[in-house]
Amino acid sequence: QLIDSSIAIVNASVMLDNITIQSDSNGIFSFNDVTRGDHQLVIDSEGYIVYDTIISILNDINLDFNMTQTSNPLFQNYVGNWWRYLVYSLNNVNQVIDTLTVKIIGRDVASEGKVVTHWKYERSQWTLDEWYCVENDTVFLYKSEPFFHELNKKAIKYILPLSVGLNYIQFGNGGEVVADTSIVVPKGTFNNCFGIYFILTYPFEHYRAYDYLWYNYEHGIVQQFYYRQSTLGGETDAELWKLEEYYIKRN
Repeated sequence: QLIDSSIAIVNASVMLDNITIQSDSNGIFSFNDVTRGDHQLVIDSEGYIVYDTIISILNDINLDFNMTQTSNPLFQNYVGNWWRYLVYSLNNVNQVIDTLTVKIIGRDVASEGKVVTHWKYERSQWTLDEWYCVENDTVFLYKSEPFFHELNKKAIKYILPLSVGLNYIQFGNGGEVVADTSIVVPKGTFNNCFGIYFILTYPFEHYRAYDYLWYNYEHGIVQQFYYRQSTLGGETDAELWKLEEYYIKRN
């Protein structure tokens, strides 16, 4: 069986010598009538390090493989990472009105079978869940829309490496890299921060979002301007988040 922690890896390519099959919906695969002796086993699944080894078969055997996700060093996507931000009101940029904690708490499976990391955002008055996966040079954001129990909304978050002038649009959500600068926050001074401007529309939640964030490869989001406008009229939320502390796991 192929797993990522306790999550089954589906549709992985499994090759024993010159015979190739795919893992099923439970991550299980099997080969019949295998002769005794040494055989080459190669397991390949998008988003995971290729497993290539020689196994010795004497009798029927059951093997479990805990696959290792590939990582992009430009996006800090490890379970256990966390960030804490001071939240300022734009009406008074010197007044701290709350704190925001962002934690990567585990892994889940999106509707298309992708294994994604679970990010939880916690404020005094609300919590928010998002899920991310990295495919080659692209970081995808998944969300679960109301009335659905699957992670069925997918959009591009970052295309790496970032460069000023880079822009991308998918499903009505767009991002543009507009600056490469230094940012001073309570945690300190961070150089090489890419300023990224996002316009995000969430029709099921009835609001439009405008985010301007400063992203650093090694440390993640250092600062973010957060603006939410109700598409039903009236309600607007505008804040500035500044990094106070963080922990990032390094391989």
